[in-house]
Amino acid sequence: MSNECTPTAGPGCGRTPAGAADIAFVIDDDRLMAALLERHLARRGIGAICFEDPARLLDALPSAKPAFLFTDLDMPLMRGTELVTRARAGGFGGPIVLVTASREREDFAAAVANGADEILGKPLRDADLDFIVEKIRVLARRSRAAVAPPRDLLEPIGQGIILLDEECVPLHVNRRAREILGARDEREAGEILERENLAACIINNRRAGESMNFIDVPVPGGKAASRVVGFEIHECAAGPSGRSYLVLMHDFSEWQKLDELHLRFATCLSHRMRTPLTSVRNAVMILSEKGRLLDSAERERFLDIGYRNIEKLISSFEDLQSSFLIQIGEVDVSRSLIRIGTEIGEILGDMKERGAIGGFKLHAPDIAALTCRSRLKKYILTSVEAIGEWLGEIPSIECFVAINDASGEAGEEPRLTISIRPRVDSRGGRRHLKDHCAEGDIPKGFMLEKFARALDGVHTTTDRDAFCLRVPLDPPFDQGKDLVHPLHMMIERAKLDRVPLHIISTRMAGAASDSRKFARLFESSLCALCGKDEWVVVRGRERGEFDVLVAGASRERIDDAMQSLRERFSGCCRERGEELYPAIRWEIRYSREADASGEPVECAMLETLV
Repeated sequence: MSNECTPTAGPGCGRTPAGAADIAFVIDDDRLMAALLERHLARRGIGAICFEDPARLLDALPSAKPAFLFTDLDMPLMRGTELVTRARAGGFGGPIVLVTASREREDFAAAVANGADEILGKPLRDADLDFIVEKIRVLARRSRAAVAPPRDLLEPIGQGIILLDEECVPLHVNRRAREILGARDEREAGEILERENLAACIINNRRAGESMNFIDVPVPGGKAASRVVGFEIHECAAGPSGRSYLVLMHDFSEWQKLDELHLRFATCLSHRMRTPLTSVRNAVMILSEKGRLLDSAERERFLDIGYRNIEKLISSFEDLQSSFLIQIGEVDVSRSLIRIGTEIGEILGDMKERGAIGGFKLHAPDIAALTCRSRLKKYILTSVEAIGEWLGEIPSIECFVAINDASGEAGEEPRLTISIRPRVDSRGGRRHLKDHCAEGDIPKGFMLEKFARALDGVHTTTDRDAFCLRVPLDPPFDQGKDLVHPLHMMIERAKLDRVPLHIISTRMAGAASDSRKFARLFESSLCALCGKDEWVVVRGRERGEFDVLVAGASRERIDDAMQSLRERFSGCCRERGEELYPAIRWEIRYSREADASGEPVECAMLETLV
């Protein structure tokens, strides 16, 4: 007697009927019972492959992937309960039916506990088999429809991720993957994958043993016809709905950007640094040359040459550093609550004192906004520098700040618009400012776009030769920008200065959910209280809540400051005729004294807060 019945072994030995949609593995030490079950299954469109050796069946399971497994309970080589256990341990996720003449409920309970789905009694009855087969098929359809990929987990990940089923049908394409594919939504991403046959190509290469594949992905609307994208494929464990594949996407066009950055670096060294360095060297050689007598005017001229060229070198290094840092993403994006009018006024005032601008006119409401102070400053400095280069002189600047407080309009968020332009229209036949900013070793337009993106905003250059920055006035909570980065910064500051660190949570209590006017007063009061570097106000997890990070203040000083916050807020409300207004609540969530040290303490604190 053979150990396995093959399709050519005669009647009752597992010939798959033409058009059979499913395959079942059948094992029974009674060949007549196996042949009878095979015929019953064939009438229901299920092809059967019969086994007598359980080990041979278990070896064939991973590659054949049958839709069903029918096993006898009492067999000489291996009991059915053990076979069920080993099949499940080997990764078989399909339905398992235990066929037995036993009526012992203990056997049934053991089989189900080990992984069996259904019990089919002997002798076989058509009604029982119909019921079990139909039930299994219905449950399988429901499970496939109910399988939902972990969208909430995959969507925000910065790595491009595609989840495919066994038939190469996309189950989920996360946001970064859609960006790489140039798709607006998952439906369009699926169409691109199908049109370019990318999914099938990925899976076919995976089946050929390749874990990493490189495919040309079209760039819609781009100058290049395609770009190289690497696909790293991981096969997930088979479940009730079959196998699935997790595909990680690697956009190697980023390497091209790095090559371009290297080229800019080399060009900058050659054109913008070599000439000033040569001038400084020659001036120093002349000044230090023995035997050469220079009068005071000549010495002054050579000193001026050296000084001016050193200034050019410093400016070039700063531009190169900024370009490199924003290109690789290493930018300070910590957000804090600042007063916009005061902040921009201080930046422009400092530039005027240094002689970087001839003067300025500022039109800005002094309201509080959450943004990155250092990136905002860098955007303004770069804008003014670009205007000066365009004009060929020290410019006078006009800055307008407008607020689109659309909190009551559906589908539109409050935005802050900052416009910077020269005070006098002195183009004088020059080309547009936008064209000027697109040229150079390190284009100013490129840098301004990067700074704007770091601010969660958009940079444009208008036809009237003005730079325009639009940023959200009330951005949603971002754990990295609103908590992790500012917290790490303040921890390092407290360590460096050897001062205590405190984290205070503040909020309004009793305010109506739509009371925007009180929220504005609360934010302004916080800014007035915490305008110094050692007091940083960041957004809390809930809207309307703020955390105050304080380095170098005692608890007594914090108590006094919080009481001043209450009084200031109450006074502002009464000045506006408000008789009923919210109360200010606050609590110290964390304190670290100056002599406290040790990573475990800080790690525990970060885990609690983050």
